[in-house]
Amino acid sequence: MQDNRRVLVPPMTEGRFREIVFARLALEPELASRAMDRIGEAEIARIASHDRAVDRAMADGDVPGYMQSNFRFHFAIYEQAGAETLLALVESIWLQFGPFMRMAYGRIGTSTLEDHHQAAIAALERRDRGALKAAIAADITQGMSFIGDAVLKHAETT
Repeated sequence: MQDNRRVLVPPMTEGRFREIVFARLALEPELASRAMDRIGEAEIARIASHDRAVDRAMADGDVPGYMQSNFRFHFAIYEQAGAETLLALVESIWLQFGPFMRMAYGRIGTSTLEDHHQAAIAALERRDRGALKAAIAADITQGMSFIGDAVLKHAETT
């Protein structure tokens, strides 16, 4: 926050980006795994509805809708973990890369995105902890690769 009440987003460096990806891959699959035993049919239905909203936003090229629905999808899982400290860390990490997500999707759009949400939902339904962790990790890797390509490569050319 600057003196004039404007928010300044610090520049994204390759090193900082790698730290964010590392932290997400270390924490988010673990939160999902811890949440599995607390997620019932009603929660799975809510998680699936967030995924349908993600799909609609992607089809419509609705970047803000995509970002909001994607956040809701992930945190509908993570909030069930009962791990407040880990959840706070993940929220902090999302705040750090959120502006760059918006920049990436604003430049490129959402039509070429692929998500691994259906695999995560199927893993929840089967109670397959390993598959859930793998789906969350794959979703993070794919999404962050997209953001990194869009933001870091753009910064190199400007």
